Amino acid sequence: MDKNSARSFLIQSCFGNVDDSTRRNLENISYFHAKKKRKFLFHEGEEGKFGYFLASGSIKLFRANADGKEVAIKFVRPGEFFGWLVLLMEGRYPVSAICLEHVETLAIDINGIRSMLRDCPDFAMRMFEYIARRQRACLNSIKDLAISCPGKRFLNYLNHLSLEAGSSSFQLPVPKHEIALLLGCTPETLSRLIRKFIDDDIINVEGQEIYLLK
Repeated sequence: MDKNSARSFLIQSCFGNVDDSTRRNLENISYFHAKKKRKFLFHEGEEGKFGYFLASGSIKLFRANADGKEVAIKFVRPGEFFGWLVLLMEGRYPVSAICLEHVETLAIDINGIRSMLRDCPDFAMRMFEYIARRQRACLNSIKDLAISCPGKRFLNYLNHLSLEAGSSSFQLPVPKHEIALLLGCTPETLSRLIRKFIDDDIINVEGQEIYLLK
């Protein structure tokens, strides 16, 4: 993927159609980068100048708790804009971001975003709509963690992956132990859930491919 393709992916995924002026402004403040597996984009608490759009690959956002233990916050999939909102307001990244595989990103200058929000009303409205969609997804995720059992959380996650893929068959985006962290359970619990879902004819697993049957 090149910069032009990544920029078109950003506009389509986050903002829908935009006018030529907005497209040119985004072109001027975005920079295409590739990163290898296990490389960091940024660290928690670090001052930053760029928000990021993931064009390809997979990225984990995480924080360290009081004991220094890593807590997964989110797995970023292609088509997501991340690491910018808190940076826009506070100037520091609230989480760390590590590449789980080779990734391609657009680094988008945060001062450029600030200027566009101030000077381009249509872009500002589209950005607010994007924030609202992301907030709704985050609230649903928090609700799942708060009131659902691990089995229900895992089933909701599989349904989410199926919707993203547009198919009843898909692959898990990251290793199972990473998914366990995200769902707030142990890897052993997740393995038992996978076996139970297979036995109950909820899913079928063939190699890396998962088929959602119900």
